[in-house]
Amino acid sequence: MLAGEQVFMSYNSNENKIAMIISYSGETNELIKIAKILKEKKTPIIVLTSIGDNRLSHYASYILNIGSRGKDFYQDSPFCFTNID
Repeated sequence: MLAGEQVFMSYNSNENKIAMIISYSGETNELIKIAKILKEKKTPIIVLTSIGDNRLSHYASYILNIGSRGKDFYQDSPFCFTNID
């Protein structure tokens, strides 16, 4: 899925869907934009991110933390966004 498609999907989301955003840093601007839109649409958001405070975690309904040992694997991986019916 292309990044622009993820933004489009977030605008079409609602409270009956669930979104999952994966970002090691939790500071990626495009993912923050998507999270803001999802929050406005009242879509529950599961965030998989690093331990500690970051901007993305402020939009999360649920946070699953990645330990520092996983950093090498996750920091170079492309982000993933899922909007589930």
